Amino acid sequence: MLASSSPYRRELLARLRLQFDTKTPGIDETARHGESASATALRLAQAKARAVGGEFPRALVIGCDQVVEFDGACLGKPGSHDNAVAQLKAMRGKIVLDPYGVLDGRAVREAGLEYHMLGRSADI
Repeated sequence: MLASSSPYRRELLARLRLQFDTKTPGIDETARHGESASATALRLAQAKARAVGGEFPRALVIGCDQVVEFDGACLGKPGSHDNAVAQLKAMRGKIVLDPYGVLDGRAVREAGLEYHMLGRSADI
């Protein structure tokens, strides 16, 4: 079970040619004040896996999240085209080739047991 509403994540998992279902976790994805990008990514991945795992206790549930860190701050989802353009313009030429700008947290929940991973996108 993929705890995500992301078409991109669904597409990535489908490449493995495994049967799976998806469920939107319906959690608040707001970063907490003072929370690092790595802590945010891991917390949200865990929360997604737990939320969906509670509904499907016998399923293997995968929760994922990515957080972009720029100039020491977490960038949230832009929410609009204009905000996305503004974020991209601010980052232009600064982290385009930096593999350490995106942190990826993953949590897998299976039969009440949880496994967590955190790494930079270049490492995962």
